Amino acid sequence: QIQEELQLKNLVLETQQGASLDAILVVGKDDQILSYNSRFTELWGISRDLVAGGKDSPILRKVTSLVDDPASFLARVQHLYKNKDEKGHDEVHLKDGRIVDRYTSPITDNKGNYLGRVWFFRDITMRKKHEKQLLEQDELLRKMSALARVGGWAFNPKTGEGTWTEEIARIHDLDPSVIPNVSYGLDFYHGESRNVIEKAVRDAVQSGEPYDLTLELVSATGIHKWVRTICNPVIKDGNVVEIRGAMQDVTEQKITEDHVRRLNRILSILSRINALIVKTTNREDLYAESCRIALNEGGMVMALI
Repeated sequence: QIQEELQLKNLVLETQQGASLDAILVVGKDDQILSYNSRFTELWGISRDLVAGGKDSPILRKVTSLVDDPASFLARVQHLYKNKDEKGHDEVHLKDGRIVDRYTSPITDNKGNYLGRVWFFRDITMRKKHEKQLLEQDELLRKMSALARVGGWAFNPKTGEGTWTEEIARIHDLDPSVIPNVSYGLDFYHGESRNVIEKAVRDAVQSGEPYDLTLELVSATGIHKWVRTICNPVIKDGNVVEIRGAMQDVTEQKITEDHVRRLNRILSILSRINALIVKTTNREDLYAESCRIALNEGGMVMALI
């Protein structure tokens, strides 16, 4: 009965090792190889003859020859074998460009006696490559966002808790680590802009209505800015589950547009007055009509001739 249970446990262990995505090596306290799976030999390119020797030392020499920093790798392994209770988890860079995730833990019996050490290895080269690409893309997006002065934001319509990108925080002159919510975001708007944005947000939450508005806000440092804020509610099964949007600092654009409108208004006034000069012979009538055009049609506060 005991023998059968032991055989079953060994069979289960072998099955688990064979099905594992990790390369596994189990080394006893006397440098003996107790167990390994095919992924281990495949990962490290170890021949059957080398494994058949049953000793860990020649395998360690083989593996050490494959890594970028053999001295540090070997020192770490020796440290872990010496400090039997210690666990370890790190990344190993190979000369061929691969990156291997390494985890190790001591094996003990039910009395805590040291029996050996198990090593787990996994090739994470593609994962690290994808992570690097994501970081590069994220950095590119941040630079583009800063250049265009555009950022993204979102909030939960039920709790009001939200998130925003670094550029949104910069538009508000806040530290990017500040965690926003709806109430906090609305506090940057005043007067008519506050009334407009409050209604727009309320309609977005209650009815899923999108909006595209250009409003004035006052940043955390007291600077008045013009922003274009766009909202697109996320609706699932007829319910608004998230409010997402974007914001762009359009202050310079707004100032330029206002300046152009002012210049156009002045040019229009001058054009009208020039036409009066041509057809009006009475000086007093010319002065009076010119002032009327400047004040009533040109929107000027005062006109002196």
